[in-house]
Amino acid sequence: MFIALWYAAVAGAVQGASAQFDEGHLQKPLKADDRPFNWHNIEPSTHLQYVPCYNGLQCARLHVPLNWNASKEEQLQKRAAIAIARLPAKVSVNHPDYGGAILINPEGPGESGVDHVISRGRAIQTIVDASSDPPVADLEDNHPSKFFDILGFDPRGVKYTTPSLDCFSDAFSQQTWLLTRMDYGAMFETNPSLAMEWARTEVLGRSCSLEDEGGILRYLNTPQVVKDMFAFIEAHGEWRETKVEDMVISGKES
Repeated sequence: MFIALWYAAVAGAVQGASAQFDEGHLQKPLKADDRPFNWHNIEPSTHLQYVPCYNGLQCARLHVPLNWNASKEEQLQKRAAIAIARLPAKVSVNHPDYGGAILINPEGPGESGVDHVISRGRAIQTIVDASSDPPVADLEDNHPSKFFDILGFDPRGVKYTTPSLDCFSDAFSQQTWLLTRMDYGAMFETNPSLAMEWARTEVLGRSCSLEDEGGILRYLNTPQVVKDMFAFIEAHGEWRETKVEDMVISGKES
């Protein structure tokens, strides 16, 4: 079972859960710098190969074609390495109460799904999981008792995914662009604010084009990312099957 979740739809609930459960019920959200982690130490693969990261998470880099519409030969030559972070479910993947994986997409553009799992993964897990920790949940006949993996990924061009895209010549230019949004008011609030946001977006696109030395911008679009997500689904299913087989052979549940 694999569920795709649009992060913005639950952002408010996640914030509320963080405030409610941080004291005693949940560990505080991880910070990316709590445990230094070098993504380049992970060899990208067409199969998910998780390694420990960020104090309790598991990370992997999945190789996908840079252009899903290219020939098979070109797909093998030009690839992107998508960064994926997994917060494991509270039960093993062969447990009857394992509900599968929930893939979060942290809105954007340009938001890091890895960072969202680091900062909000446990809060999201609290919302979607059974209300009682295992094995107590097994005794609740009238309450759903499923526990989920939480997966986040950095879309093409974003943060830990490679190749990367930098739309600004320096950090000052980036911060200036981000801060000006507050001067224009909320999007759709008035016609002038909508026009200003539209203009800012056009300028950002031109800036990205100027900085796109590797020519990857044409492949940073919704159809390509959707195919990436389908690749995650298939790779996660294969990873789970392999994991269960290993457990059966070794006679262990986890």
